[in-house]
This record gives sequence, C-alpha cells and structure tokens, in this order.
Amino acid sequence: MNPTLERCLEDLEERIDPDEEERLYQSWLDFVENRFQGDFFLPKRMRTNPPGLEYPFVSINSTLEDYDNMALQQYRLCSQQLEKADGYLATNVQFCNYRQNIIQYY
Repeated sequence: MNPTLERCLEDLEERIDPDEEERLYQSWLDFVENRFQGDFFLPKRMRTNPPGLEYPFVSINSTLEDYDNMALQQYRLCSQQLEKADGYLATNVQFCNYRQNIIQYY
C-alpha cells in the first residue's frame, strides 16, 4: 500500500469515534424517517477532531486513473468532516466530485 495512503487511513481510524458516528447516523435516520421534531435540521458533532498529519490535496483529474489518489482525495474529505465537526458521517461513502451523501437503510 502507498505509505501516504496508509498513514492517512491510520489517522482516520484513530479519529473516528464509533459512538459519535452512530449518534449522527441515528439523527440522519430520524430525519429521513420524519421523526425529527425541531424547526431546522442541522446535526453537529460533539467536538472537533483535528488531523494528526497534513492530508495531501489531490485533484479530481488525478484520481481518474489512480486508485490511490482517489482514496487520498476521499480520505481528505472525511478528515475535513472530522476537523470541522459538521454533521456528515465520516464513515459515509463519498461520491467523487459530486459532494452528495446518501443514506441507505433496509
């Protein structure tokens, strides 16, 4: 595995809190299933979680033929979500260059 990719993945694994991800997931699921009771839906993480290393910037074009670059580009987005403490799931699948998140449930 690419050493940079491995370091970034290890950093993400250390920073992701499964309990916090579950709490956010449940918030989103409640919203999708019309159980949200507030006026404005804006889930937030309980705290920021800054990266332990500098994630490289990877352009979309460089991801087209290089899976390592594709993963690095997506890991950087996940890292930014943890750092900003926004309400997106860090473990959610990203869709390269579309910036959309989808919740699937069965």
